[in-house]
Amino acid sequence: MHKFTAIIPFPAESPHQLRLHYEKLLEELSSLDVFSRVLTTAPKNSSSGIIQAGRHFEIVQNLNEPEHLPPGTQASVLSLSSKEVLKDGYVVVINPAAVRLTTASIRTAIRSFKETLPNLLVSCSLFREHPCQYNLYTSVMDAGSVDFTDGCCVNVNLSSPLVRFKRKAISTIEMMFAPYVTDNDLLLQTVPLNSGVPDWNASEQFFIPKGKCRVAWTPVKQYEGCMYTLMKIVKDGWCDCLTPLVSAFLPWKLDSYSDVTRVLRDTGTPIQGRQNFPDLLQPNRVIAVADSVSSLLRTPSELHVRPLVLENSESIVIEDEVDWFQHSAAMEMA
Repeated sequence: MHKFTAIIPFPAESPHQLRLHYEKLLEELSSLDVFSRVLTTAPKNSSSGIIQAGRHFEIVQNLNEPEHLPPGTQASVLSLSSKEVLKDGYVVVINPAAVRLTTASIRTAIRSFKETLPNLLVSCSLFREHPCQYNLYTSVMDAGSVDFTDGCCVNVNLSSPLVRFKRKAISTIEMMFAPYVTDNDLLLQTVPLNSGVPDWNASEQFFIPKGKCRVAWTPVKQYEGCMYTLMKIVKDGWCDCLTPLVSAFLPWKLDSYSDVTRVLRDTGTPIQGRQNFPDLLQPNRVIAVADSVSSLLRTPSELHVRPLVLENSESIVIEDEVDWFQHSAAMEMA
């Protein structure tokens, strides 16, 4: 029977009220028969106060940790591997600040992993505020069309566009942005053209964070060209329009006869309230189960990833004393 190594990456700082929770978590995990060992890590001079003789290791904090894993996962894995403390094998990473995560849910995560055998299983929760309702305040900076025929990309009827398209492979197109426009967060809307007719159902949005100059685009199928609109996301002041959040990879789209109404992509049913919201999950960084160390270091697009849906209550993570007091008040009222 495969045994799992548990890793608990403690944060550099945490509310002192969590000390008892940390000690209880270590005791509970050490008693579970699915784990061959439980390792803890923390940045140097951490205030967590956790000391495990022979099982606690200092790490260098990485501020660029991915958003689908518990904080400190990659820094811990890299450090433990370099010290030859962690060999390849099944790994479970648990966020110690998830104070309502139960051992039953940890066992469920491991059981689900064994049944489906993905490279990586990550905990997720439903959105509290569903993003199909979101609108972005935007101002238009550039608009035009692009011809993809003859294996190249040609901007049509524009002498100096702010975004240029370049074919990188048969199915991949690179979009490059003029340096001076990347001082802002940008939104690029593309609408593929087929025989000169816009395919609105395949419309996509690309969020380009400030400072990024290149984005790769792989259309869902081959098209002869596209229309595009480049917009600046406005945080305050004047804006040109409200732009609904839509993408070919989301389960809703804009109605073909409206630029406001969202409909379900598979059935065309108008989204008129919460009863029509499609299921959509977001990683909550509470627990991750991997088939190897490398699966914790690679990007999700390179892996077979499965979700573990947790109740919203188990997704609560305590990051400061305000979070702790809110958690304590909710527990007293329960």
